[in-house]
Amino acid sequence: MEKLKLYEIFEKSLEEGASDIHLIPGEKVFFRIEGHLILKEYFEEVTEEKIQDLIFPFLFFEELEKLKKYKELDFSIGIENIGRFRGNIFKAFGKINLVLRVLKNKIYSLEELGFKEHLNKLVEYKNGLILITGKTGQGKSTTLASLIEKINLEKSYHIITLEEPIEYVFKNKKSIIHQREIGKDIKSFKNSLRGILRQDPDIIVISELRDRETIELALEASETGHLVISTLHTNGAVETIERIVSQFSMENEDMIYTSLSESLRAIVSQEFKIDKNGKRKLAYEILIVNNGVKNMIKCKNISQIKSLIEMGGRDGMVTREKSLGL
Repeated sequence: MEKLKLYEIFEKSLEEGASDIHLIPGEKVFFRIEGHLILKEYFEEVTEEKIQDLIFPFLFFEELEKLKKYKELDFSIGIENIGRFRGNIFKAFGKINLVLRVLKNKIYSLEELGFKEHLNKLVEYKNGLILITGKTGQGKSTTLASLIEKINLEKSYHIITLEEPIEYVFKNKKSIIHQREIGKDIKSFKNSLRGILRQDPDIIVISELRDRETIELALEASETGHLVISTLHTNGAVETIERIVSQFSMENEDMIYTSLSESLRAIVSQEFKIDKNGKRKLAYEILIVNNGVKNMIKCKNISQIKSLIEMGGRDGMVTREKSLGL
């Protein structure tokens, strides 16, 4: 039976193709592989003390203080010659638990992820808002990284990312990329925008639109002539627009619909489906905001958008069925 050593856990997770690692006091280590949680009997039992011994040496003082204050912490760590991992520490029954997402060192191309040529058009936008959406664990961060890397390879832009935490690490190619982490490099999303707009950005990447504050930040930046790319925990274009609008009061509803109709460029919604061989396959929907979609949003006819996606193949729109070849 193997003792709990972080390097060994990471190496095993990569060998077995795990997407996530769960450390729960009183249990053995769990790996999520092909969407299924699998108990790993060869590791010794997890305790709260062992979790602390494994992960606390990698945390900054500010992160430890944040954990102490809020009882929960998002973070990321990189292990040389192994890879990067995104983590969340939280408490359950008064004890520390840990979940780690395995991040690949390699940033895959959009084609390698399964998007064919369907997202190539997105790198041509120079302003507005692009959203990548889906439920937890459906590959949004990976798609976001692939899109940024495609821009990095093809365009001479200044890209600034606001991340919490930093997941994939980019190397400058044609573009210059400044990756900034909330809590380490900047205090908050809200406090960062004014300074970022003075740093000559072409593209601003916000890791996730978590609340009204970040949505307002994204819309404001997209309305100042910048391209903003972000993610949202929604399933489909219609739900995405409804979720954004729901964050604002009724008095501001008309303003938000108008703002979205002018700023929104595309919504990519994705999820994994299990094929007949038990393997995961990417299914996705792409909404491109053409004049018809723009009018539907402005007039609040959101329910009609799905039919426009079905008829919008010429503009680059894709239904989930088409993405699966059905």
